[in-house]
Amino acid sequence: MHDCGYWSAVAVGAAITVSSTSVSFGQASNTAGGMSDITVLSVDIGHFDYGHKIIHVYENSRNQSEYRNSPERWQFVIEPLLSTRPAANGNVEFRSFALDPVIEVIGKREQIRPKHRVMVPIDLINDWAREQALNVALAAYPDAKCKIGRSNVDVLPLTELTLTSNDIEAKDGLMHRRVDIRVKTQSFMTSPREMYLSFDVLEQKDSDEVLKRFISFIPYMQIDAAVSFSVKSTKFNLTTVTADKLKSSDLFVKLNGSGGVGYVTRDDLRKLTLSAANQLNAVSIIEDPSNFSQELFNSILSQSQTVTADDSFWNDERAKATYNSDDLKPDVVTREINKMFTKESGKDEWHFNASASANGSLLGMIGGGVSGSLSGSQLHEFLKEHNIESDIQGNKIIPKSIQLQQVNIADFLSKYNFTSEYRNISGSAKNNLKTVIFGEPVTAPAIQIANTFSATVKNCPNAQALTLQ
Repeated sequence: MHDCGYWSAVAVGAAITVSSTSVSFGQASNTAGGMSDITVLSVDIGHFDYGHKIIHVYENSRNQSEYRNSPERWQFVIEPLLSTRPAANGNVEFRSFALDPVIEVIGKREQIRPKHRVMVPIDLINDWAREQALNVALAAYPDAKCKIGRSNVDVLPLTELTLTSNDIEAKDGLMHRRVDIRVKTQSFMTSPREMYLSFDVLEQKDSDEVLKRFISFIPYMQIDAAVSFSVKSTKFNLTTVTADKLKSSDLFVKLNGSGGVGYVTRDDLRKLTLSAANQLNAVSIIEDPSNFSQELFNSILSQSQTVTADDSFWNDERAKATYNSDDLKPDVVTREINKMFTKESGKDEWHFNASASANGSLLGMIGGGVSGSLSGSQLHEFLKEHNIESDIQGNKIIPKSIQLQQVNIADFLSKYNFTSEYRNISGSAKNNLKTVIFGEPVTAPAIQIANTFSATVKNCPNAQALTLQ
C-alpha cells in the first residue's frame, strides 16, 4: 500500500459527499478494542477478480496463533470493492432530489438555477465477494471446509476516504463547474460496509439538462480514491515443513549415521539447522529463516542426548557417525587449542591468540567470549563452560573430552511435522491504498464463476449457517 496526498474541499457550485452506514468489524466481539486491534498478515493469501479490479484477501494474524485449532473463529478481510450497484434495469443505482435553487441577480433580472443532489450507493463488501474470499481461504486451508462461512469475512476497516475526479475538477473536465465534490475527505470512527457518493448538480438555466447529462455520464465516470485503513500488518511466518523436505537437506544427510544416529557439537548443529532453513526456503515460504532455524534447532536439541566424546568414543564406531569428526579428534583439538591459548613464561597467565587459525568447529565451541588474560584455573573453567574437559600441564593444555549431542535424526523425522511461527507487528496502525471507483456497476454475468462457495458447502450439515452474515 502506498502513501497518498489529500486535498481540501472546494466549493464551486456542486459537491460530492461520502455518507456511510457504519458497522463494527466482523466478529469484533472477540477483540478487546475494535478496529485498532486488527493485525493482518503482510502477504495476502490470494485474490479474486471483481469487474475491472483485483481484490486481495488477507487473514487476521490470530488465525494461525491463538485460534489455530478453532477455524470457526478465523477472520479474513478483503480490500474494499468500492463498487456501484446495478439497478433493476441494469443501469447504475442512484437517488436524486431537488435542493434549494441558486438565485443569481444579473442587472435587474433574477436567474433561477435549479440544484439537485444525486446519491450513488457504493458497496465496500457484498455476499458474492464474501464467497470469493472464502474460496480463496479454502484453497489455502482446505481442512476448514464446513467450519468457516460468510460471517468470517469482512472488509478492511476504513478510517478515511479521499476522492478526486478530473472529469469534475479539471478545467477541461466534462462536468467542470456543473458538478462539484462537496466533501472530498471523509473520516470514520467505525468501519462502514456501504457508503454514498453525493454529487451536487447545478443547472445553467431553469431546466434539468445538466442533471440528465450527469446521470447518463455516471456509468462512464472514474473517481480516484485514496483509502486509509486502521490496521496493523505483521510479518507472520507460519510454515509447515514435512520430513520428506528435510531429508533433502544437509541436516539429514550429514547427521544420518548408523541407524539414523549422528553426533555433533551444538554450534555445528546450529549451523546445520540454519543451512536447512535456507535450503528449504527454495521450496517453502519462510519469511524469517533465522527464526525458523532456531525453532528447528531447539526442537532437535530437546530430543537429543549429551554424550562425552573421550578416547574410547573416538576408538569405536561412533566416531564414524560424527559430523566434522576430523576437526574434533583429540590430537586435532589438542593442537588447535594450544594455538589459541599460550602461557606467558614464568606467570600463571594465559592469553588468547586472536590471529590463530583454529578449525571452524573448535572456534564455534569456544565462541568469541575471550578477552584479556586468564589464570590456569580460569582457563580450565572457561573451557569446561564450553564443553571441553581438559588438564593444564605446565604450558600445555591437554583436552580429555568434549561434549557432543547424540541426535537420532531418523527417529526425529519419523515424528516430524514442524510448524514455525514468527510475528513482527509494525508500529504503524494506518495503511493506505490508491484505487479507482468505476461508475459502471459490476453485474452478475461479469462475476459468475463455476466454483462458488455456496456450491462448495452445499453438502455441509451446517450449510445454511455458513451462508449467513
